Amino acid sequence: MPGTAFSVQKDNDGLKWLITAETQDDSLCLPCDIDGIRKDALASCKHLQKILIPCNIMFIEEDAFAGFDKNLYIHCEAASEPETWFREEICLDSFSEDYEMYFEMEVRSWFGKYHYTCDSNDRITYHSPFLPKIILKSTEFESNK
Repeated sequence: MPGTAFSVQKDNDGLKWLITAETQDDSLCLPCDIDGIRKDALASCKHLQKILIPCNIMFIEEDAFAGFDKNLYIHCEAASEPETWFREEICLDSFSEDYEMYFEMEVRSWFGKYHYTCDSNDRITYHSPFLPKIILKSTEFESNK
């Protein structure tokens, strides 16, 4: 793709990682010959509105897509999110109110960070900035629920 440059590096296990991508285009197709995406690899792609993640990419580090907002569409060829794509859930606080137990949660993931509150009946309220829209194969879901 003209105007696009990728920096790729092999690790000790022979996996090829995208270290940086640079483009002024508003869409980007990641190379099919990489295994993973490092943190901040897309930080310099400020104009992106669409990105395609090939199904062979098995690893995505925390904050690989951080800094993007709801205007970024992430198209994933994978039918479901692989467990090796970074996601960590942390309970920040718990409290009781009106005889109901609540949990303040933070999720750190490959596409950014968001917060939510969950009650003991598993009802969830999201408290997040607008995050990118993510499309897995043909099923669309929004990460900014």
